[in-house]
Amino acid sequence: MTAMRIAFIGSEQYAVVPRALVAAGHEIVSVSTNSLTGLPSPLTWKAFHRETGVAPAIGPVTRERLEAIHATGPGLILCLGYPRRIPVRPGDPVPAVNIHPSPLPEGRGPAPIEWAILTGRTATAVTLHEMVERFDAGPILLHRPVAISETETTASLASRCRLVACELAVELANRFPELWAARSAQGPATYCRVPSRKDRTIDLRRPVEEAGRVLRAFEPGRIIIPVRGTDWVVFDAVSWPEAHPFAPGTLVSKKAGARLLAAQDGYVLMRSGLPERLARFRLAAGRLKQLIR
Repeated sequence: MTAMRIAFIGSEQYAVVPRALVAAGHEIVSVSTNSLTGLPSPLTWKAFHRETGVAPAIGPVTRERLEAIHATGPGLILCLGYPRRIPVRPGDPVPAVNIHPSPLPEGRGPAPIEWAILTGRTATAVTLHEMVERFDAGPILLHRPVAISETETTASLASRCRLVACELAVELANRFPELWAARSAQGPATYCRVPSRKDRTIDLRRPVEEAGRVLRAFEPGRIIIPVRGTDWVVFDAVSWPEAHPFAPGTLVSKKAGARLLAAQDGYVLMRSGLPERLARFRLAAGRLKQLIR
């Protein structure tokens, strides 16, 4: 195996990927990231810097920034979890590969994990593809299926895809000339758009199975349930099928802040939630507290 010099572009949530490459004997020559804040991460860029001596460059990867990365002489640019299009061009001197958590060409776009759960898929995949001028459209180098359990959440599925991404990134680096030469064009695609407010809203007139998917697909504070004409933001809830005599949407009971709601063929127990107007204040206060820390 010949060690590769790799420039990594991605979010802190995926800092474990360049760490895995370093552990496999490859060199990370630079890291570019959009931000040091966001979702909790199993490895922070600060910790990665301490381990490797590579400090992240924070900010958008413009064409000028990309050309500066080219000038450092990497053999590969690897991207994962970066929220903007990287301005690659045909004829760039350094090959660029993106890691995408879907079975491309199915599931292009920004939210394949959420939609995999919302649509009841039993499997997804992690795919490595060449970066081209269109999002997620380049030829495929590697692909590995990932099963989805009945209790899967976006957090758990993203975590398992992250582990697979580490394995595939190392395989890519170990076998790069072979895999690059054998990359294959994608066929007809499907697209996973950013979920709308409607997608994040539980419709109690629908089967309770759909409510369960919404609860598993989105983080606390992003889910909406209409209760007696008021939209509530959900922070903690569970659902289950059960025959009952209530009309869908009925507030069956409430106790100690919890509310039991009737769905079409079961119940949703909202154990923690607030009317949307109050929830906005809570979320804003939480963000302010995080910034002060």
